[in-house]
Amino acid sequence: MSCKEIVVQFNKLSHNLSSELTNSLLKIQELSKSQKTGKTLISEGVVFGIMRLISFPENPHTKVLCDIIAELAKINEDTRTTLAVSGVFPFLFTQIEDENPEIVKLATRALANLAFQHCDNSEEISKGDLLEKILLAINKFKTDPELVRVCVGLILNLSDDSEEFQILVGQSNGIEIICSFLDTEHELVLSVVMRALIALVESSENISYLGKIEIINNLKNLIKTKQDEIQEMAADLLLTISSNEKCKQLLLTKEFIQECLDLFKLDLLINTKEYIIKLLSYIALSNFGMNTSLEKGSIKLVKEFISSPTFEISLASAMWLANLIRTDESCISLMDSKVLSCLKKLVKNKNTKISILIIGILRNFAIPEENKPKFYDDPEIIDLILQFIEHEDLRVQDHACSCLRLLSSCKKLTQMLLEKGVIDKLLKQVFSDEVQRIQYSASRALNNLIFNINDENTLGSIVEKDGAAAMFLLLESQFGVFRKEAAMVFNKFSNFEKLSIKIINNENLTVKMINDIFSSEDSSVLEPFCLGLKKFLENKLFFEKISDKSIIVSLIRLKDNLTISQEVVSIVLELLEIFEDENEKGKGNVMKMDNEISLI
Repeated sequence: MSCKEIVVQFNKLSHNLSSELTNSLLKIQELSKSQKTGKTLISEGVVFGIMRLISFPENPHTKVLCDIIAELAKINEDTRTTLAVSGVFPFLFTQIEDENPEIVKLATRALANLAFQHCDNSEEISKGDLLEKILLAINKFKTDPELVRVCVGLILNLSDDSEEFQILVGQSNGIEIICSFLDTEHELVLSVVMRALIALVESSENISYLGKIEIINNLKNLIKTKQDEIQEMAADLLLTISSNEKCKQLLLTKEFIQECLDLFKLDLLINTKEYIIKLLSYIALSNFGMNTSLEKGSIKLVKEFISSPTFEISLASAMWLANLIRTDESCISLMDSKVLSCLKKLVKNKNTKISILIIGILRNFAIPEENKPKFYDDPEIIDLILQFIEHEDLRVQDHACSCLRLLSSCKKLTQMLLEKGVIDKLLKQVFSDEVQRIQYSASRALNNLIFNINDENTLGSIVEKDGAAAMFLLLESQFGVFRKEAAMVFNKFSNFEKLSIKIINNENLTVKMINDIFSSEDSSVLEPFCLGLKKFLENKLFFEKISDKSIIVSLIRLKDNLTISQEVVSIVLELLEIFEDENEKGKGNVMKMDNEISLI
């Protein structure tokens, strides 16, 4: 008989439960196993006979029917649609509650093979109801590994790209039930359990359900004992757990960190190694995690892994390194030519996130004074930092300017930076008003460079390019440390006669700006600024420019201010004397103002 004839016969026999029907049904079951004949069954209308049989209240063929539906649903989207619109879902739902585990398995497998979105419009069926039935079936037949595998597989299917269902599983105690099989000896069950958990924690709300010591211990054990994708998934889940702040606290123990470091003694898969490195990187974000990792010998491992030929391992190690170099000691220990070479290789990837990571590492490396001369030994690293200043991403530009600010305080690097054109690159950022933070970082870097330059011609060329703009920008800021650095450069400029004229004539040097600095009452700013002002006042033109009553009032107030240092008071008195000597009306005017202010 042809496939078409078998379907015609089956549909005729499906009106009653006869022995002939049994034989016909078995033929249909056999044909459903083949994709080719299965398509023919659907196209010839086998669904009509199936739906007629489903309607019988007492049906001895339930098991075979579930198997046929499962096989036909496997074929393609068309067969799934045909079955779904015919109304097989309520029948399959009912079978999940059957006492026979074989029927439960087949019904669940059929549902797993069907695209569940087909029944979303059914008023009789909801994913919540289905989940409840699945979890009940798992609990009822938990000793049947095949049934557990099929049921968890259905949860996995329903979780794909559906955060709503993922959250529903978590709220229904489903994750806890699934996790109870983490110690199973059945590989197929374990595989689907792991894949289901990976899918379920795509919703961040579900991660907290994994925050239990027993689950963490099971995952660690799987990493140690498995050599396949299960090992990788276990490491991935541990990494996911670390992303939840509450769960992460369970990982912040010396014992756990040591166990993670010891895992590298095993023959780990590439992905597993990457996940463990990332896990240790997240742990190192906390001071406890960082310090413990350093104590346990992580520096040696970071240096080993960052030079890995596998890009993912090298990149993960760079992330770990970035989180470990938050102390001067670790910065000094981890910065060497080998590490710098690896960072240069990584940045060739032309990825913005990697660029942010690398320039962040270089910036931290530049903090300890002992590290700064190391940059001199690798001009390519300096070139890289200068390239980053012009990066399209503002965060990279910001970190690059900050890195140069730190490096520019090293006198050994001054000439190299000048030769590589750092002045023009920094000035471009100083004059950019896109991000004030970058302006400040570039200005501070430029100021540090100027402070280390003693050649008047070099300084003159910088001033010619309006390099003093950086100094004035910082003097006008509200940050004391910025003003202090700028005041020191202001004082430095006053030592050079030719330069002082250009500074004096700068439109930014106004009475208002000087009074603003006087009002800061910050001795660390006032001392270098007043020293510079004193030298600049030797120029008669400058005296005339700022000879304003408000300046004298500010100086008198400073003289009597008990919060500023005695050194500043002494310089202020000298400035007042200059104004007295130069004032056409003589000493009496300043003294009179002093008395008036004192009376106030």
